[in-house]
Amino acid sequence: MSETKLKVGDKIWYVMNKAYCFKRKPELIASTVSKVGKTHFKISDLPKYRFLLCTMADEHPSIYKAYLNESDYYNEVEADAIYKKIEEVFSSRSNGLFTLDQLKQVEEILGIVDL
Repeated sequence: MSETKLKVGDKIWYVMNKAYCFKRKPELIASTVSKVGKTHFKISDLPKYRFLLCTMADEHPSIYKAYLNESDYYNEVEADAIYKKIEEVFSSRSNGLFTLDQLKQVEEILGIVDL
């Protein structure tokens, strides 16, 4: 993010952290950049929050996260869903679910090295 130069007036999207949404789905909201400093920026809809340029999240307690475009958010949501599926499959050793050759292929794809 440090290479990206935000300017006042740039369009930006933000979403509330899932932990703070309780039972509802997080909603992506479009807004504009209202202030930019060396390490922080502000969003016009959330004047009390300072967002870190390096993480795109507000400082404390990280209730919101900002995105330069909508596709970055949707890509992150899709990646999280895939990680969750993978975690469910590999969270326990299901005997016989994978052959040794399949496990070796997974190990190679992931670039896992012996510790």
